[in-house]
Amino acid sequence: MKMVKAITIAMVAFAAAVAANAGSIMSVATDIKTKLSGDVYDTALAAAKSGNKKVMLLFSGLEWCLPCQVFNKEVVKNADFEKFAKDSLVFVEFDTKRDGTVDITSNTPEVTNLDLFAEQRVIQKSSIQKKFGVYSVPCAIILDKDGKEMFRQVGCGITATDFIDKVKNAK
Repeated sequence: MKMVKAITIAMVAFAAAVAANAGSIMSVATDIKTKLSGDVYDTALAAAKSGNKKVMLLFSGLEWCLPCQVFNKEVVKNADFEKFAKDSLVFVEFDTKRDGTVDITSNTPEVTNLDLFAEQRVIQKSSIQKKFGVYSVPCAIILDKDGKEMFRQVGCGITATDFIDKVKNAK
């Protein structure tokens, strides 16, 4: 009888604790739903449409991939490309780290402000990578504002000037 009473008291205490914390549990659930609802791809396309720009998705591994480092130095960090990207592109980079985590950077506040969980960044990168059949890095994909692929550069064998020209002329 004492055991039944102890179990009953424990169950009542547990139910009271759950009821007392229901608000904070709902707050955490709402925060998780908000963060998971941010979609990098859709946000980038919306920004491209509103700014009448193309989208550049760059898949890289700057910590461990020598060709990615070369592409970053020769193209992405080139002053002419930086100006061109600011004026003409919604630039989104998915940089996969050695430990498998992903940094997502962009020149567009709408994408930068998504504030995604680490796991969600990996999931979104993987989903977009699969959608476009990206199997090696570096890989830069240029999309029109509707999401149609216009141009793809795989590897680092291109100058900033040639890359800009190809993006400008991509149809």
